[in-house]
Amino acid sequence: MNNQYDVPGLERYRAEKDSGFRQRESSPLTERVRARFKGLEYYPAAAQFWVVARLEKFPNPEPVNLMTTTGEPRPMLRYGQLHFTVGGKECVLTAYQSAGHPEHLFLPFKDGTNGTETYGAGRYIDLTVQPESSANYLIDFNLAYNPYCAYNPEYSCPVVPRENFLPVPIRAGERVSETDDH
Repeated sequence: MNNQYDVPGLERYRAEKDSGFRQRESSPLTERVRARFKGLEYYPAAAQFWVVARLEKFPNPEPVNLMTTTGEPRPMLRYGQLHFTVGGKECVLTAYQSAGHPEHLFLPFKDGTNGTETYGAGRYIDLTVQPESSANYLIDFNLAYNPYCAYNPEYSCPVVPRENFLPVPIRAGERVSETDDH
């Protein structure tokens, strides 16, 4: 794995995301918010939040329903646990897999910034499933994003399960911004 963090790549990604939020019909922003949208709020890029995690895949991933902000269950598989260190603390996040997207892992999480610096209900990270022979994943918390329900209450977003509350603040990725509609 390359040890050099790609700040220009992250800045391009963020600019493209902001452009999509501003221009695409599929933007989660309401028309009222899109009219005055200047861009999402982000923490500065931080290499210390780019961590290598060891996956312990569950031998038989169990089906679970993650509850959503609108109350309906979202079927997922509890895929495995990612173990890593951040801010000097050992951390574990459970990775979930959607039947509709078996090539991706979903990492919903909460940390010490929620409700003040970041969206109160938590943030998400998406990963690509690695080959079975690879137990290491790169988690880039600089890519942590707010669920669409942070911008528009009409969206139904999975609620972060208790097992994915981190014991450290993650000052990376998206922050609370004036575009949050509630």
